This record gives sequence, structure tokens and C-alpha cells, in this order.
Amino acid sequence: MAIPLEKFCEPAIIGVSKTDQFNFKKKGIKSIMKNPAIFYGGIVLAIVGIALGVYFLIPGIPHVIADSNMHWKHAALFFGLAVIGIIGALVARPKAAEYR
Repeated sequence: MAIPLEKFCEPAIIGVSKTDQFNFKKKGIKSIMKNPAIFYGGIVLAIVGIALGVYFLIPGIPHVIADSNMHWKHAALFFGLAVIGIIGALVARPKAAEYR
């Protein structure tokens, strides 16, 4: 199967090397990982997870999901979501400003 000459020489014609094309594709993943929405969403998820985890550990309060006893499984689930939110916020945090 032969590759057409135009397709093979296209990067040279438009002035882009093969390595630049690879770096462009690679930057797409990095730009998603540095998304501010993911950063702030992770922070919100961590705060809500911690708050709900503590809420389910307090006995005697009428819980919406189940009876009013302490719920270790619910608390562990929400603390786990808080950990996922913290990890997501750390991975997606914006770069620090460079001072010159």
C-alpha cells in the first residue's frame, strides 16, 4: 500500500516537523489535566465529602439515607470521595507563576 506523496510531505510543506505534531498531541492531555474546573471541582468534592463523612459519624441525628445510628460505611464512602477530590485537585492544580 503506497502513501501518497502529498500526505507524506505535508508536514514539510506547511513547515511543521513530525516531532512538533507529536508534541501537539501530547499537549492535549496536559491541557486537560491543568483545567481549572477540575481543580476547583476536586476542592468542592473534598469539602462535601468530608462534611458528609462527619455528618454520618454523628449519632442521634436523623440521617436522610438510613436510620439515625452511626453509619461507618457511608462515612467511609464519603471520606473516600474526599480523598479522590484531593488527589484530583493536586493533579489538576495550575502551575505557579514564574517571577522574573
